[in-house]
Amino acid sequence: MAKEILFGGWVSIVSNKMIKLWIKRKFILNDRVLCFNGTEDNKKHGDILSRFSLCDDKGCVKNYKWCKTKQEKQDCIKLNYKDDKHKIILLDSKIYNIMQQEVNKWYQEIFDYIEEWLLRNNLLHIEKGSLQTGFCVESDPNHEVVKNWGAPLGKENNKVVQMKEKFGEFRVYFYSLTDEEDRKINKFSKEVEKKFDCSTNFC
Repeated sequence: MAKEILFGGWVSIVSNKMIKLWIKRKFILNDRVLCFNGTEDNKKHGDILSRFSLCDDKGCVKNYKWCKTKQEKQDCIKLNYKDDKHKIILLDSKIYNIMQQEVNKWYQEIFDYIEEWLLRNNLLHIEKGSLQTGFCVESDPNHEVVKNWGAPLGKENNKVVQMKEKFGEFRVYFYSLTDEEDRKINKFSKEVEKKFDCSTNFC
């Protein structure tokens, strides 16, 4: 089943198969700590640090410190840091970059698959621009995001509002769907999740 991972704070939800391959290739130690950063200072590949968060009166994080030794943890507790049970694994930059590239490639493959299905099933109709910019489909050809940022310009019968990644999910927003189209989309959503072991949110 797909698992949530973090790269420098950026959330992704990737297939279990990908994570198992990283373990097999000795990129990571296990699938229990899936919060990653590149190497810093003199820390080595595979070092796991505990995270302590310093909160203000309203409970908002003001700053944080990564701890490795028991003494560091105790020092943080004396400064009123709280253990938020979060852990990070520090990776050699070369490994970190390979993993991040593989995640990006995987997301791209799935976005291409979804977009091709939307076109084939007569739901996506755009005149110019790209749905994969993450921008909403616009109706005004003079809108700044269409002219300068590559946002998609919709045509008649278009039913896709937007396609993007959010909190690791593959999200597609629709409007004016018939009941039949809605059922077809729900079925396709489940097919995508099964085929790629990913998380979708089509609405």
